Amino acid sequence: MTGDPDGSLRAYTDAAMLHRGVDPEDVNDRDRNLPVGRLATATDRLPDGRTLVISAVKRHRSLMPWLLGQPLSLWVAVLGAAVAGLVLVGTRHELAPLRRLTETVTRFDGRAPEPVATRRGAPEIRRLAQAVRDMQDRIVGLLGERSLLIGAISHDLKTYLTRLRLRAEGVSEPKRRDRLIEDLDAMTTLIDTSLGFARGTAVEVGRTAVDLADLVAVEVAEQAAHGIDVHLTGEDVQDAVAAGDAVALRRVVANLIGNAVKFGRSTVAVSVSRTGASCRITVEDDGPGIPASERTAVFSPFYRIERSRNRQTGGNGLGLAIARQIAEAHDGTVVAEASPLGGARLVATLPAIV
Repeated sequence: MTGDPDGSLRAYTDAAMLHRGVDPEDVNDRDRNLPVGRLATATDRLPDGRTLVISAVKRHRSLMPWLLGQPLSLWVAVLGAAVAGLVLVGTRHELAPLRRLTETVTRFDGRAPEPVATRRGAPEIRRLAQAVRDMQDRIVGLLGERSLLIGAISHDLKTYLTRLRLRAEGVSEPKRRDRLIEDLDAMTTLIDTSLGFARGTAVEVGRTAVDLADLVAVEVAEQAAHGIDVHLTGEDVQDAVAAGDAVALRRVVANLIGNAVKFGRSTVAVSVSRTGASCRITVEDDGPGIPASERTAVFSPFYRIERSRNRQTGGNGLGLAIARQIAEAHDGTVVAEASPLGGARLVATLPAIV
C-alpha cells in the first residue's frame, strides 16, 4: 500500500509484484521499503464521507495480435520447418516403391523372375520397375538358352573325343599311342572343367548341413591314397558346419589342395577352424607363392602365373576360379595370402550354421 499517510487516497499494488526487479543500490533510504509493482486497487475518501474504490483490470490480450506482432524471421523459421516436414513425409512415401524394387533386384539370381510391384509410385519409378521386370525375363531366357547350348556342346564334343580315343588306341606305335591318349585325356579334362565353370553349377546348390572337418578329412585321405603327403589339423573340430552342397564344397577343397600340391615343394598343410559365425579352410604350401600383385587375378578364369606354364605344374587356370565361384554361391569367399611356409596360403571362408 502506498499513499500520503495524512491524505485520503490509498493505492494497493499486486502482491505478486512486490519488490520484484528492484536493485537495492538504485533506491535511496526513503524509497527502499516502498512497495513496487503495478496498481491493483485504489481508494479515496470523498467529501461526503463515501469511499471510492477503483480496481485495475488487466485486459486479456488476444492471441492473434500477439502472433502478428512476432518478427518475420520467426515466421520464416516456422514455415521452413513445416515445408521440411512435408517434404520428408512425401519423400518417404515416394521412395517406398524404390526400396521394394531394390530388394527385388537383390533377390534375383537369374533362375526365375522376381515379382515386381508397379502399382504405386511416381511414373518414373513405375517405368523403372517395368524395365527391371523385362530385364529379368531376358536374363532368365538367355541363361536358359546358354544351358541348352552348353549341354549340346558338351554332348557333341565328348562324342568326338570318344571316337578319337578309340582311333588313338588303334595306333600301332606305343609311344605315339600313349602321347595321343594323354593329349585326348587332357583335352577332355579341360573341356569338362571349362563347361562346368560356364554352366555355373555352383549356383545350383542345395542347402544341407555339411561338416567341413569331415569333408576335408575325406579329401586329404583321397590325396594320401595317391601317395601325396598332406598335413591336416583341425579334423576334430565339432562345430565347423556350413549350409550348402557337400559335393560342390568338396570340389572347393580338392581344387585348393590340388593347387598346393602342384606348386608346393615338399609341404602341404590343411587346417579347419571356426571363429564366431565363420568357418575357415586354410591350405598352405612351401612353393614359390603368389605375388601380391596377382593375388586377385589368380581367381580369374584361365589365368595362370607365368612361371607355372610348364608340363609339370601347368594347369588350365580354372581351379581357383571354380573354387571362388562355389564359395561365393555359398555366401563365402576365397582369398590368397602369403604363407609362413614360404608359399601361398588359400583361405576359404563360409558362414557357419549357428
